[in-house]
Amino acid sequence: MQEKTLHYDWVDAAKGLGIIFVVLGHAIADTTPNVPIFGKIFQIIYSFHMPLFFFLSGFCGIKALQKRQLHEKEAYILERFKRLMIPYFFVGICYIPIKLLMADYVTKRVDISYIVLGFLGGDNPNSQLWTLYVLFLNAVFLCVMSNAGKFSLHITFLLSLIMAVSSVFVDNAFLRNFMFETLFYILGALFRKNLPVASGKVYFDNHQPLIIIGGGLLIALNMCMNIDGKNIFKILTAILGIMVVYGAAHILEKNKILKELGRYSMDIYIMANIFQVSVRVVLLNKLGVNGYLCFLISFVAGIIFPVVISKKIVRKIPMTNKFVLGNF
Repeated sequence: MQEKTLHYDWVDAAKGLGIIFVVLGHAIADTTPNVPIFGKIFQIIYSFHMPLFFFLSGFCGIKALQKRQLHEKEAYILERFKRLMIPYFFVGICYIPIKLLMADYVTKRVDISYIVLGFLGGDNPNSQLWTLYVLFLNAVFLCVMSNAGKFSLHITFLLSLIMAVSSVFVDNAFLRNFMFETLFYILGALFRKNLPVASGKVYFDNHQPLIIIGGGLLIALNMCMNIDGKNIFKILTAILGIMVVYGAAHILEKNKILKELGRYSMDIYIMANIFQVSVRVVLLNKLGVNGYLCFLISFVAGIIFPVVISKKIVRKIPMTNKFVLGNF
């Protein structure tokens, strides 16, 4: 029981912090991208926020290693498909008319060839949902590699490290993301399986050094260079960011708001985009509302509206709970 309590206490808080960073980053990109200080905050967030979620997903997805028989693997992969890929396709299809209505303001146009080929290639009409596809592939990858022997997880880690380093040479965005983020999914599983702090055997009370040292190095690296998808140093900034959030999550693990946001992190991730894009299109582009005010509204709307709608509607209706959130 101690392990389960420790796991959910800090993981929910970490997911809560992570989804705040996601919505904050999107709010900046939509409303104040040309303000220097906001641009730098955006860069710092994007240098670690997605690896953080893949790390946490790998931590929670360790049970893939327990699937040794073929029928167990098939059942696990089917469960992961329903959890991740059904929302990927369903929400993406629902998003098509929205993109058509906002054709003059969206970053990616929608046509028939895009609809047919885009989904399978990881290019969803809701561009954020590539993460669901990659998470599914990660789960399949880890499940398949579970039969590689006693050191299957370590072998998988080495393969994922090679993939992450090689990703800087890949132009296709989806393939590059898959190759890069897989490393952190495997790191999360490795952390859960091997480190005593993850199993509850050892619990460190002092997490401030992780935040101070990790945060300082994270900011310093981002101030010195542009950490983007093709910068090998993003592996380092991602690890530093994970360290910072890990430390902060342990300190804030009893915070009810963070834990609630953590429990609704997938809901927010899937639904926030439509509200944030609406703020940009209606308030910023159409009405010319001040960019800073739009930023604040975008951030608040991206957090609150998805939680409220999910609580009142999406999670209460069986069909939407299944097709939007993958809760079968």
